Amino acid sequence: MVMILLRAVFFCLLVLLQVGQIFSQNKYPKNYFVSPVKHSLTVLSNFGDIRSNHFHTGLDIRTGDGNKLYAAADGYVSRIKVSPVGYGKAIYITHPNGYTTVYAHLKSYSDKIDGFVKRKQYLAQDYAVEFFPDSGEIEICKNEIIGLSGNTGMSLGAHLHFEIRDTKSEHIINPLLFYDLKDEAAPVIAKLHIYPIDNKSSVNGLHSRLSFDVKAVGKKGGKVQLKKAEKLTLAGRIGFGIEAYDRDDDSKDRSNIYGIDIKIDTISLYSCRFEEFSFDDKRNVNSYIDFKEYATHYKNIQRCFVAPNNKTPIYSNLQNQGIYDFNDGGIHNISISVLDVNNNSTCLEFKALGSISEKEYKEEKNEYSKVMPYEDVNYFVRDDIMISFPEDIFYDTVYFDYQRIEAKKLYYSAIHAIRNKFTPINKKMIVSIKTDSIPKKLLSKTIIASISKSGALTSIGGQIADNFLTAETFDFGNFAIVADTIPPEIISLNIVPWEDLTLGKTIRFKITDVLSGVKKFSGFIDGRWMLFEYDKKTDLAIFSFNDFPITGDEHNVEMIVEDEKGNKTSFCCPFYR
Repeated sequence: MVMILLRAVFFCLLVLLQVGQIFSQNKYPKNYFVSPVKHSLTVLSNFGDIRSNHFHTGLDIRTGDGNKLYAAADGYVSRIKVSPVGYGKAIYITHPNGYTTVYAHLKSYSDKIDGFVKRKQYLAQDYAVEFFPDSGEIEICKNEIIGLSGNTGMSLGAHLHFEIRDTKSEHIINPLLFYDLKDEAAPVIAKLHIYPIDNKSSVNGLHSRLSFDVKAVGKKGGKVQLKKAEKLTLAGRIGFGIEAYDRDDDSKDRSNIYGIDIKIDTISLYSCRFEEFSFDDKRNVNSYIDFKEYATHYKNIQRCFVAPNNKTPIYSNLQNQGIYDFNDGGIHNISISVLDVNNNSTCLEFKALGSISEKEYKEEKNEYSKVMPYEDVNYFVRDDIMISFPEDIFYDTVYFDYQRIEAKKLYYSAIHAIRNKFTPINKKMIVSIKTDSIPKKLLSKTIIASISKSGALTSIGGQIADNFLTAETFDFGNFAIVADTIPPEIISLNIVPWEDLTLGKTIRFKITDVLSGVKKFSGFIDGRWMLFEYDKKTDLAIFSFNDFPITGDEHNVEMIVEDEKGNKTSFCCPFYR
């Protein structure tokens, strides 16, 4: 009877295991989505790539300028957004299988979609629009042309930014999980970094991060070792970091790896997979990397230990947040494996001697004003400044420091040095600075500016209430109140008074503002609002005669630009056509 029960239990476990394997294999349908481009799908930048202040949320696919883009599956256009920043011209297509595909930085939309967009822009009298068509309004078929690739928004070159999202949760999912792309190239581990975690920890007797070069073992790859025969002695609580990257068979561009696994002896210490995350998780890249090293040297060290308040859902098999205590005097076998989405992997193996900590190192902390636990809402208040930190803004407990520097010329407050730029935060802090020193006539023109080492100013905005100017920012640094009384600048690039534009294709202006930034602009021809496409990164506003033919002999173009503080500039110019 016992044998029968054991066999039954074994059979059930076997069935569950097989079902689990089938479910895992079919979690992301491999044959549902076709490629959004018809040439070779060359990945320039991977899902999860490390960018300034965010994880990359999709694939950047090489296209060139003006290549045709295709719908990855049947569905309907559920969202269209046009912006001078961000994704530029973007299309969102919702599919019946529960996913939504996103196509960004387009040069132009297909005629079918463009008509909807232009009507919305002229109705709003604004280049930037966003709307959500009903499910039956713009239906799309698989392989239908939806537009041309381009460089709109905050793009650094013509390409397609492509995403796949869970329609219900809006989580972004690694698009490579839906495709079978040929890739036999293993990821590369370039460097190992070892971190002492607390004041009783050391690496080879030093209380500082040590870095070690890595070299391949043999010609086939897949295994690497430390370049020098290092004898490692690790004392106390230790964390690891790596510099690593991936390449596929078609691209020589470096992109992010898919996963990392760390084992110490038989213990699985740390695992991460770039499978999916939400938009709220994007800024957690600043906790995933060595943020200070990135801020000072633009080096991407992927820390394989996790701050207490880093909740990005890429981690699994975490033991003690990926930190290992070597206080045992034993020799340990350590392996760090990196892999791509096709399970090509590279493994670094080395040994380390654990050492019992006998020395307590002095913490190199400056004097600080306050300890701020990451779980709490925190405040810092002085006579002329108030700072509010929402709950969970920090990734770990912060030893907050502050310095007040007397006002300089052109500043209408003291300079407030708040912490330092090497401490990442994942929400905006609220900064309020007293306005007592501001002349009444300038109150409406004031902003809080972030001040760089060179003295360059960057506006973080500000609204006045109760004798304080208040603004929000994602970054620590030096802040002061300044006034913006300088109007924007308009430069005509291809039109002078009474020019004959009969053969001209466009009217082009460069519009800039030195401090608070362009808030809005409007272009008119013969008193009628006209669509000028605006690209923030180049500051160009362009009207195309192909979009709206202008007939007759004498005409007048007018451009009006206003900044965030209400300073305005206008430009008028007559022309023939």
